[in-house]
Amino acid sequence: VSRLFGVAPTRFAVEAPALSAGLLVRAAVLAGLCGILSVVFCGTIRLTEHQLHKRVPNPWLRVLAGGCAVIALTWLWGTTDYNGAGMGVIAAAVEQGSVRPEAFLCKIILTAVTLAAGFKGGEVVPSFFVGAAFGCFAGPLLGLPAGFAAALGLVSVFCGATNCPLASI
Repeated sequence: VSRLFGVAPTRFAVEAPALSAGLLVRAAVLAGLCGILSVVFCGTIRLTEHQLHKRVPNPWLRVLAGGCAVIALTWLWGTTDYNGAGMGVIAAAVEQGSVRPEAFLCKIILTAVTLAAGFKGGEVVPSFFVGAAFGCFAGPLLGLPAGFAAALGLVSVFCGATNCPLASI
């Protein structure tokens, strides 16, 4: 459908390792961890929104506080990699197998603060970012290639965060 409207889809080339029982077990462990992470991701967004609305009932002050928090966190972390959609980080995780280990946590925090403060956005692309960054980080610890694990993480966290497993399959 997107091609009919002249919009090129985003594609990644991922090399899958040879299929084996060990690979399936390690991939299942990663999928389970990504399921837990998707619960943490959604819970953090909901908790931050609840707490910020309770503590700062004025929507104008909430936007001001959220904007200041995003600026402070960006300055503290020393990078804008976690701001915006983050397609560069997603591509680096999947195609090159390299992201900063804390990237998925930073993106969860910035997404939660941004949405809770009242800025517009969603959870889909951030779930891609969180999953790809987490997979890239956790995959090698499980003996999986980083890029392959990033692709698995991208899909797994998306499935958990959006309750759309059939769309991903």
